[in-house]
Amino acid sequence: MTMRRLELPPQAAKKLLSDEQAASPAFLLMKAGVGIAVVGVIAFILAYFYQTALTQAGLPYRQVQASAVFVVFLGWMLFVLCAGRLGISVRRLTYPRLVAILRNEVEQGYDEEAGLRTKVGNSLSGLGPAWTLYPTIFSGDPGKRIPMVAVGPGGVYPIHVVTTDPARKGFVDPLPVLVAAAQELEKRLGHPVQPVVTFLRSKKRYVVSDERVKAYTLPELYAHLEARQVQLTPADIQRIDGVLRELSRLPR
Repeated sequence: MTMRRLELPPQAAKKLLSDEQAASPAFLLMKAGVGIAVVGVIAFILAYFYQTALTQAGLPYRQVQASAVFVVFLGWMLFVLCAGRLGISVRRLTYPRLVAILRNEVEQGYDEEAGLRTKVGNSLSGLGPAWTLYPTIFSGDPGKRIPMVAVGPGGVYPIHVVTTDPARKGFVDPLPVLVAAAQELEKRLGHPVQPVVTFLRSKKRYVVSDERVKAYTLPELYAHLEARQVQLTPADIQRIDGVLRELSRLPR
């Protein structure tokens, strides 16, 4: 059994176009353009693998490939023209954005905090199901926002993961926000918490300026939590779970 990792339910994607626009000939032709381009790409690839059979049939595979490229071009132009008519920008088009457009959805950017919680959760998974990793708390307050909190028999640990070099110009120390969040969380829980700054790799260039905060790499954090003596009973953990679900806006 691994550590529990809780996340908010995924938000419904916003529509890129109105229902009327999505039902318009321009949108349907735009989707058809992508389909035509895909057919052209497939034909180009198949012509390469079946060049001998095509030559024997009197169809030089180079000519077939040239025709396939022309089909791709036609499909792409149809897509671009219809997208422009609908007011959809195709600059810096990526595969995820193309898929979102075809689904009539606004592309959702990468959720860095969720990605970091996944990395931390995987690193701490060996702690077992007695431990839980909660998503962002105090999300509406930038001065206290913390992307995750680990809770288990060994205590409560608000965690901020540092992904940039502390020695780099412009580095923003998460410590003040972490301390403020920890103080507020202690009030809400009625129990001491241990704020932690965590590093994916090395922490050599980071100087902890507040003795209330610990700095660990992920392996060090795992070892620290695993070695903790029991501080919370199952009843304590259940009570804390209710508070953290409320603070992180998790459904009951």
